[in-house]
Amino acid sequence: MKSTWFRLASFVSSATILASACLTSRRGGQPQGTAEFRAADSILRRSRLAMRPAAVPAPRSIVLAGTYEYTAESGLHALAPLYEHVRAPGVLYQEIAAPFGMMRRWSDGQRGWASRPEFPNRPLPDAELSEVRRDVALYQPAALGNEYTSYTFEGRRLYEGKELDVVAAQSRLGKTERFYFDPATGLAAYLEVWEEGPEGARIVGGGEFYQTVYIIDDYRTVDGIRIPFRVRRKRPHTLVDMRFDTVRVNAPVDTLREKAPTAPPSPPA
Repeated sequence: MKSTWFRLASFVSSATILASACLTSRRGGQPQGTAEFRAADSILRRSRLAMRPAAVPAPRSIVLAGTYEYTAESGLHALAPLYEHVRAPGVLYQEIAAPFGMMRRWSDGQRGWASRPEFPNRPLPDAELSEVRRDVALYQPAALGNEYTSYTFEGRRLYEGKELDVVAAQSRLGKTERFYFDPATGLAAYLEVWEEGPEGARIVGGGEFYQTVYIIDDYRTVDGIRIPFRVRRKRPHTLVDMRFDTVRVNAPVDTLREKAPTAPPSPPA
C-alpha cells in the first residue's frame, strides 16, 4: 500500500486564477507569425477567459477539499481525504491522509518539499516542480507559458468520442505534450503530458518518464470563476479520481499546515 500512495496526489488547485501573466509572455523563439501559432494562441487566450473573465478579479486564495480514489490494474483500491490550498503569490500546499500516514507537499513554484513516513523531507526535483506548477494552474495550459517553448494548433479532431481543438506544445524538458479544448466552452478537457515516476511511487532523485492523461470536467462557477470539481489522472497502470466537495474562494488559509519538515533532507538516489 505504501508504494501506491507514495506519489502525493496531483491535487487540482486553482492558481490558474492567481496567474496574471499574459498568455504570450514567453514562446521560446517560436515564429509567432505562423497560422498554427496564431490559432494555438487564440485557443489559449479563450481558455483563460473561459476560466476567469476579465471582469472577475484574481482571488487571493482558494481552498479545496474532497476525496482521492486510487485504482490499480493489480486490483488495489483505496479512498482517502484530500486537502489543498493556493495563496498569493503562488504558494501551493497539498496533503492526503493516506492509509499508512499523512503525505504533504509544498512549493512556491521555484522550490519545494514533500513528506511521507519513509521520506519525511524530500526536496522536489526539477521535473516534479513542473508537475506542481501544473497543479497550481488547475491543469489549465493557458497559465503555464513558462513551461513551454512553442505551441502549434493541430486542428479539430475526434478524441474520446468528442470533437476537440488540439494544441501541441514543446515543454521546457523537451517533451511534446497535447492539450484538448472543448470548442463550445473554450475550457480544457484533456491533457496528455509527461511525468516522472516510477508510476506508483515517488523516489528520491526522480525516475523514468511516462505519459499521463488528465481528464478535467464537472466545471462549476465559484465566485465568477470556472473550477473543475473532478479531475482524473490516467497513468499506464493506475487511475486516480479526484473529486472536490468544497471549493472556497478568498477563504482564510491555515498557513500552519505549511510547516516544513524538521528531518534532514533525503539525499538524491
